[in-house]
Amino acid sequence: MSYEAIKTLIDHFESFESMTGQDDLGQFANWLNQKINGPKTQTDLALGEEQLDQGILQSFGELSHHARHYVKKLVRDTPLSSWNDLVVVIVLYHMGSQRKSDVIQQSLMDLSPGIEVLKRLIKRGIIVEEPDPEDKRAKRVELSAEGQKLYEALQPDMQVASHIVAGNLTMDEKWLILPLLQKLVHFHQPIFVKDTGSSLEDIFSKYVKSRPET
Repeated sequence: MSYEAIKTLIDHFESFESMTGQDDLGQFANWLNQKINGPKTQTDLALGEEQLDQGILQSFGELSHHARHYVKKLVRDTPLSSWNDLVVVIVLYHMGSQRKSDVIQQSLMDLSPGIEVLKRLIKRGIIVEEPDPEDKRAKRVELSAEGQKLYEALQPDMQVASHIVAGNLTMDEKWLILPLLQKLVHFHQPIFVKDTGSSLEDIFSKYVKSRPET
């Protein structure tokens, strides 16, 4: 019996468990097969990328759900009601006075629900509204003194929530994943700004299908 082979298999399983957080043997077998053999044909390559992309989409959806769940706990017993409320407070704390349309865009909200969030925060005294000196048709918003105090009071809990979302990643894994996440954010931001109303087909054709091979 080759004990060295068994040790190698165990090492592979430890890597799989560390990278994915899973211990399912079927998933491990698929992962190990891809790691050792890799895709062989153009069809395999296409199927491999399709499965990877679907896995990325599903993982982001699940992580977003979990992050929002922790934020819901974070804002409990505060004047804030939701993830969007907290994002607006964070944006205004770091960027200062902004036009309403700009803060809505920076907070990654559509216009109508974004306006409702701003109205709610104004009503609760978290932000204040003022005329835009450069455009009489526009309004600016900024954190009130109460809003600034609230942000600073929430800082310790935000740090705890951040640690929870980062979960069981090692420091090396955090250094590895953060640039990749930021790369995706930078990819999606112009789509949200310029093509939020476009169809999936148009977005795919414009931003993905024509991307240069790397």
